[in-house]
Amino acid sequence: MGITWLWDAVIGVWKPLFHDNITSLLISHKEQGGSWEQIWKCNYILDRLPPFLTLKLNTDKKSEIGFAGNDSRVLALPSTKVAGAGYNASDIFSDEQDLHPEASENAAFLSPTIDAGKAKTVAASTRNTGIAREQSYFMNRYLQIKQGLIPNAKAVFLGWKERPVRDEGMTLDEFYETRLRPRYKEWDLDAHYPETEEQFLTEARKTGFFDKEGIAYIRRDCYEEIEKDETVRMWEHPVAGRRYTAFCDPSDGSDPHAFGIMDTQTERLVCISHGKVKLEKVAELFDKYIRKYNNAFNEFELNGCGGQRMGQYLLDMRTPNRRVTGVSRDRKNKYGWWTGTKTKPLMLDTLREAVENKRLRIHYAGIPNELEFMTRKEGEDPSVPRGKNDDLIMMLGGLLQIRRESRVGSFTVIAPGKCKGFR
Repeated sequence: MGITWLWDAVIGVWKPLFHDNITSLLISHKEQGGSWEQIWKCNYILDRLPPFLTLKLNTDKKSEIGFAGNDSRVLALPSTKVAGAGYNASDIFSDEQDLHPEASENAAFLSPTIDAGKAKTVAASTRNTGIAREQSYFMNRYLQIKQGLIPNAKAVFLGWKERPVRDEGMTLDEFYETRLRPRYKEWDLDAHYPETEEQFLTEARKTGFFDKEGIAYIRRDCYEEIEKDETVRMWEHPVAGRRYTAFCDPSDGSDPHAFGIMDTQTERLVCISHGKVKLEKVAELFDKYIRKYNNAFNEFELNGCGGQRMGQYLLDMRTPNRRVTGVSRDRKNKYGWWTGTKTKPLMLDTLREAVENKRLRIHYAGIPNELEFMTRKEGEDPSVPRGKNDDLIMMLGGLLQIRRESRVGSFTVIAPGKCKGFR
């Protein structure tokens, strides 16, 4: 689009060259290929101005330009928490701000500089699809400005077609089909070549891992629980004689835990616990509701936050009907589900098939929300954006795996080649 060139020209050249005592800050996500590149662009413009429009430089570095005639300067800084703090900046240009790792913290340090005078700040960026929109400082600011929540600010979207010529002799549609589509993957096109603001704001428009119709089916079945106990929600009380299966993705409280209890036969989630509590409390609630739901056949994720401790808590409480993963010489019983490079794809693919075929009955609204955030890029494993959690997804994946090992009813396997009851 040439937006970086434009603002480097305005803030990095015109303002300090034709005004006295100016300090312009150009902030990028890194030095090489970022802030240094912005100084190079400023020098490129200065070198091509006629002599009567230029001033002698007293500083000419990779990260700074200083003008001898008017005491103005341009500083290029990599984005950190404190980048630009302490400078009496006149103007600030933050390039590709959605890539800045600490944009929010940096803005807090720069605010006093801006508020103290007439300084203005300009932020420009393509979308960083690796983080959730709610966790993006750039996207939050953009949306707040669009809603009129930030005074004296303007949000502008420029689609890739705003630049009228991309290659001589080709229309923009021809350029897109012949030059862009063969070279880029779908999510790269979404991030770097959005045509409309709707495309720009959409999370993972073409890379959703779970079927959209399946997610919509689950969402239509969501409603308030009939009973709640701390982090536990219940949609059906235990029924005598029914078999239930339970799985827990534990956490030590820094992230949400998730455990669910499923009717083994109908695949309906009748009870879910989800939230941030200490691991001891997670184990206590898990044990309590396993017993409540007819000693549900149960398992927990061993790796991750507090898996080993979770196993010890359940052992101390003598939690009933635990799944046994194997027998070893040093330990009689081995408990715990290990989510690894082989088991995780199995868990996710099984869940994906269940969602697509509308097999599951789920009433907790947090689950379809989480399912929507998981994406899979070509050649990569499925993942959720930075700032989002997948604890409910992994809990469901674990439930579907161990449910296979829980008998729905009593039955006897007949030996092949022999019909019982006949001579």
